[in-house]
Order: sequence, then structure tokens, then C-alpha cells
Amino acid sequence: MPRGVRKAVNSPVISTKIVADSNDMQVGQPQYHKIPATGSISAEDFKDNFQVVDAPALGGKAAILAFMEEEVVVRLATTADKSQEPIPRFSVNGINQYIQRGKPEAIKRKFLQEIARSKHESINTPFARDGNGFDTYNLSKQHSLKYPFELIEDKNPRGRPWLEKILAEA
Repeated sequence: MPRGVRKAVNSPVISTKIVADSNDMQVGQPQYHKIPATGSISAEDFKDNFQVVDAPALGGKAAILAFMEEEVVVRLATTADKSQEPIPRFSVNGINQYIQRGKPEAIKRKFLQEIARSKHESINTPFARDGNGFDTYNLSKQHSLKYPFELIEDKNPRGRPWLEKILAEA
């Protein structure tokens, strides 16, 4: 064999079909509150109103535990942020899982749940004027994932609805 030509056995081509991309799913539920210019504010004015998201039926405790132990393949998005860890650690019940960014990794679903629940919440308070011309502020909350990811393989048909439910939770 000529020099520089590789055999496919030694350098396989990895083809990945992405099952789900976290960037294409709703993360959390945005909340908006108006702060009045005058008068008092009650706790009810700032109560978050969350939509209850139906969960796929998983059965009893043993079925849920078995579901969470199933393997899925994910790829964490790479980042140029120097403050982010290159190989983040996720822990469930004292068991650690390190996942390298940018590389497909087979992990148990319980660790995917931790990845999907790792969210940032940003609060914005833009200045506004109410109908009477008084100064006021609006309060808006937005959620984003700390570790954006792609779900490459999930053999369970209930996996994607379960993931969408986890991501939609605030």
C-alpha cells in the first residue's frame, strides 16, 4: 500500500445521525412581570406561572429506574469560553460521569437528565413608561442550557418525549 494511504480499519469514518439537538427544543418557560410605577407590589405579582408539562407514562419505580439506566449517545457542544471546563463532570447518587466536549459519548440516561437540568437563568429589567407616563420596569426571565448537547442515539421511543419534558421544565 502506498505511503499516506490509510486503511479504513485503522481510521474509521464516524457517521452520526442526530436524534435531537437541544438548540432546537424549548428550554424552560420564560416569565414576564410588570413592575408598576406607583403603588405597592404583592408577592402574587411576582409569582411564576408555569405550564404543567405532561410526562410520558413510565410505570412504577422499577420501570423508571430501568429507564434511567438505559444508554444513550450524546455529544456536548464545544465552547470557546476559557472559563468552562473542557471535560465537565456530572454526578448522580455519588456516581461520577466525565463527558468530553465535541465527542459522541455513550452515557446512561440519568446523566443526560443532569445535563438537561443544568440551566442558566438570566433576569432582565428593561426600563419602560406606563400609560400615564410614569417610569416603570419590566422583569423578564429567560433560561438557557449550561451544556448544549445533541442526542445522537436513543433506542427507546419514549426517550425524546421524556427529554422534551425535562427541557421544558423551568
